[in-house]
Amino acid sequence: MLQWIVFALLTLIAVAIVSDISKASLPGAPVALLYASIAAAVLLAIVHLPFAFRRLPKQAKWAAYGAIFPMMILLGTYAGQIQPVWERTPQGAKEAAERKQAEQLEAAQQAKEAENAKAEQQAKEREEAAANLDRVEQQGLAFCESIVPNVIELSKERSGPTVIEINDVKHSLTGDAEAISCTGSAITTNGDRDIDFGARRTPQGKELVTMQLR
Repeated sequence: MLQWIVFALLTLIAVAIVSDISKASLPGAPVALLYASIAAAVLLAIVHLPFAFRRLPKQAKWAAYGAIFPMMILLGTYAGQIQPVWERTPQGAKEAAERKQAEQLEAAQQAKEAENAKAEQQAKEREEAAANLDRVEQQGLAFCESIVPNVIELSKERSGPTVIEINDVKHSLTGDAEAISCTGSAITTNGDRDIDFGARRTPQGKELVTMQLR
């Protein structure tokens, strides 16, 4: 089965190169390379025909396989030389222009897809950042509400108005990772006052509650 596959591939290559024989008349065509490529491709296809291949000695079989690589180099050399010659003809120039246009369209499509992918990634990152910010805000608000009793107790220990109750508690983002800032409306013994309060982590790892009436 493997040998039939090799034979089929070599036959396709031989047919493809034989179909190029019409280009031999082009000005500047590598005629010698063309006929050498045709001969090599056809000969190798015949040698690899399973009925003929199985009759070869073992060393000849290995040589037949090894000959495929020089043939591919020969075909590559021919293709590299015939292409510019073909592109100088009207039909070849038309095909080259169409190929170039197709490559440009493909490049533009790839660029558009890359741009769309980048935009989607940026949108995803913005959504994640917004979700993280919302989570931080919710956690901060919960913490602010949890230390209200501590703030009330702290006000009793200080001189000045005593805080009775704090409403409209809000969390404020700060650039200090060791501090949490909160605001609210305080009902005090001297009337309603705005209040700034929060907590700061000390170098010893303790949380120090702070407050300031406005």
